[in-house]
Amino acid sequence: MPNFGDWMPSPFGPGWFGGINLVDWLKLLARERFRVGVRYIPRAAFITGISVLTSAVQTVEDALYKRRLSQGPVSPPLFVLGHFRSGTTHLHNLLSLDERFGHPTMFEVNFPQSFKLTESWLWWILQALMPSSRPMDNMSV
Repeated sequence: MPNFGDWMPSPFGPGWFGGINLVDWLKLLARERFRVGVRYIPRAAFITGISVLTSAVQTVEDALYKRRLSQGPVSPPLFVLGHFRSGTTHLHNLLSLDERFGHPTMFEVNFPQSFKLTESWLWWILQALMPSSRPMDNMSV
């Protein structure tokens, strides 16, 4: 089993774990027996701090929205599956133009437990910290 640090290309910043809540983060760390490479300790500490904040916001969001959201209608989902570099992002972008379909923003995908209260203001801060394109193919984020 690889070391937890192998999942992280850089020792700093939250990477893909920026919006994780504390319970899920601790479960992930426990699954890996809390093995974090020395180089990645700053990143793990940063993610831990962010996960505490995310959990606090999630608690408030659940109190405000959970009941209302559970009462709304849910349409059957449409999943876009495909091999990388096969046009799935392009298809997703085309489908997102059709008002019959709902789709998450990049922020909602990365902060699923807290986006309802944070997207309107945190998005502007994060835009300054994020690259404008994906590193693997230079496609706009």
